[in-house]
Amino acid sequence: MSYTQDEILDELAKSNYTDDNGDYLRCLSASEHKNCKEFMLKLVEKELEYQWNPNSLFEASEKLKNDVDFLLQVAKLIKCHTTSQFEFCSRVGCELLEYTEHSEDAINKITNCKKTLIQFLELGVPLLDVAPRKFLYDKDVVMASVKYNRNSLKLASDRLKDDEDVVLNAISKEFTEFMLASNRLKNDKKFIIKCLKISGRVLQLVATKFKSDKDLVTQAVKTDYWSIQYACPYLQNDIELNYLAFKDNIKKFHIATPDIQFRALKCLYQNRKRRV
Repeated sequence: MSYTQDEILDELAKSNYTDDNGDYLRCLSASEHKNCKEFMLKLVEKELEYQWNPNSLFEASEKLKNDVDFLLQVAKLIKCHTTSQFEFCSRVGCELLEYTEHSEDAINKITNCKKTLIQFLELGVPLLDVAPRKFLYDKDVVMASVKYNRNSLKLASDRLKDDEDVVLNAISKEFTEFMLASNRLKNDKKFIIKCLKISGRVLQLVATKFKSDKDLVTQAVKTDYWSIQYACPYLQNDIELNYLAFKDNIKKFHIATPDIQFRALKCLYQNRKRRV
């Protein structure tokens, strides 16, 4: 039995969708339209509008499964219908990569061309781990990956883990990436200040000696008042730092942990006694 494109879309609209047996998928599997790029993209977009997984991808023809432009358009559609970058990466990991895992040709076409690989990485598709090893030494490729994909820095070469630009971009996506930076960078005060401007939580990852550095703790607190709890005990009770943490927004104090609240009140009380 043959189905028109409109009939398949109608089935999609009225289907009581389940992961296994949407009626429109049965129509699609028996249809010649699964080789039509424009229609398949329209079908994927409709699924995403209904907040469903784009399972119609699995019914696409072998030709489309190996069409890099088609896969790129699908990734763009998923990104457009996703509310956050984190959710998008998760969806792409489950859907687009699962869709292509049975097609070695598609993966090879994407990952063997630097320009194409960067396009997918910038859309948040985590492909660096399946890319040729040479790209782990390529700053352009690794930079695209760390900007848009969490936990990418671990795949980079040692040379790029010693590159400030690469590491800072990785930290902007996930602060714990600081731990993967080279020893030289992790012991560079100027570099640590740059990291703390991105995330005050980096303070909990630095060497103990830096947790006693008031310049670093000050920057951490400016970025994120919670980070005062990662300073050394002496600086945790510093009046200036506690004032800095809460001076601009009293709401911060109300949502702080009891320990932070207690230290802040204690410091403010001591400061008031000195003035008297």
